Amino acid sequence: DALVLPPLAPAQPYSDLHFKQLEELHISNSNVNQISMHAFWGLPSLQVLSLSLNNISAVFDHNFRGLANLVELNLDDNRLVAIQSGSFKHLTELHVLSMQRNKLRELMPKAFLKLAKLHTLKISGNQFEELDPEAFKDIP
Repeated sequence: DALVLPPLAPAQPYSDLHFKQLEELHISNSNVNQISMHAFWGLPSLQVLSLSLNNISAVFDHNFRGLANLVELNLDDNRLVAIQSGSFKHLTELHVLSMQRNKLRELMPKAFLKLAKLHTLKISGNQFEELDPEAFKDIP
């Protein structure tokens, strides 16, 4: 089941909408500039999340709490500049992470902490000055 929704007010999590069985959520091309804390809490069945074509400039570990079954995250075509250590640490089932065509200049060490199941990482079309090998240390 897929659902395409417009952005919510920053303080209103999608969990308030009671979509406990939702497996796919696309919030693309919606002018989202930040992800509020626990925005996706209460969506235990979510497997695919697309936040592409927005204006998101940063992601933090608390943005993805409650998405224990997420296998694919699409952050393409945003304004991401850097990925901090542990930003995706709650996404332990993640297989595909796409952050293409952002403004990424660096990936911090342990950027992919706890992503033991990640098998596809798409980071082309960014502005990397250098890639620290420590950023990829936690990817098998």
